[in-house]
Amino acid sequence: MRIMALAVIATVAGANPGFAQFRQQTAEKTGFGFTADILFAQVGGSVGDSVGSGFGAAGGLFFQPAGTPARLGVGGSYTRFSTDGPGDALNKTSIYAQAAWQIVDRETSVIPYVQGTVGYTRLSDDEFCSELICGAGTTLRGRVRSGFELGANVGVDVPLSEAVNIDVAGSFSWLRLGDLEVAGQKFGDTSTHASTFGIRAGITVFPR
Repeated sequence: MRIMALAVIATVAGANPGFAQFRQQTAEKTGFGFTADILFAQVGGSVGDSVGSGFGAAGGLFFQPAGTPARLGVGGSYTRFSTDGPGDALNKTSIYAQAAWQIVDRETSVIPYVQGTVGYTRLSDDEFCSELICGAGTTLRGRVRSGFELGANVGVDVPLSEAVNIDVAGSFSWLRLGDLEVAGQKFGDTSTHASTFGIRAGITVFPR
């Protein structure tokens, strides 16, 4: 009987990748958790013509259902990019819904994952508006763009304990930005798009 029972368990584990993952890899706890990362990123597109790289932080709160390699939650990030103009920096602030799926890998204790995000983003700086948009001799300063953000993160969780993982990931986001606003004035037909890519690292915690 014992041999038969072990054979059934082995068969189920082989047929069910999710079960095999959590049996072979360090088991993650069911319930709520949070991730806190520092990040480094670059921005591309027309809004990135005079913008360099930047550092920031990202965090998220998620729920992991029992027996599944999925996580659902909400998050946000802030990145401060350097600029070539007289202004101090370009600030990017985002809030989003997020969903992640962990990938089975029986040969290692690390837990690869793919995460998607969708939400709202806002870019702001204190640069002067270009004369092409605001007119010759303009002194308007303080540009703001906001819109839709779609992102993806591909990374790994490295278990330190039952409740704490190291999180390392590469990230990409696509931004669809509305009309430019400068000093409270909106300028039509100035919508655009941009993208960011970078890396992030931090911790994932399951509070107890």
